[in-house]
Amino acid sequence: MSTDQAAQHIYAALAAQMGGDADTAAEHIQAVALDGDINRVYGMCCAFAYAAHHSLQILFGDQAPQPERGEMWIVRQLEPELRPDRRDSGVTTAEDLFSLRFIVAYANGDHDTDEAVFTAAAQIGGEHLVRCVAALVADAAGLCNAGHAHLGTTPGAAA
Repeated sequence: MSTDQAAQHIYAALAAQMGGDADTAAEHIQAVALDGDINRVYGMCCAFAYAAHHSLQILFGDQAPQPERGEMWIVRQLEPELRPDRRDSGVTTAEDLFSLRFIVAYANGDHDTDEAVFTAAAQIGGEHLVRCVAALVADAAGLCNAGHAHLGTTPGAAA
């Protein structure tokens, strides 16, 4: 799979999840994951975390933590904006924890930690890794949708 093809799958997975189509998002995630390049899967996670971080910055505005000044994002800051299904159920799975920890580490610029979180999931491998990435795209999509709602914009609309 070329880099451009992987990028198209990553964008399509996020767009599908933002539109509420988890099955299509999973198909795009699986296309990248099954390609056999674990570095691409890590890159996919970083792309989803980047979108989540950008949305967090929109949602928090001037109150957003600035890691370069020693301020840090924490998991509790993400929880109110994430998927209502998880928030309402009160159930947190290993995949949910992967997603929260990856987003927080990425947002804090702590790439050693986001890489360690990814590596742990990748070592378990198989369906676990795919479920972790699916949770990550779901959380990123939830934050992106919340960011759009905050701005009063429509996802996918031309700027």
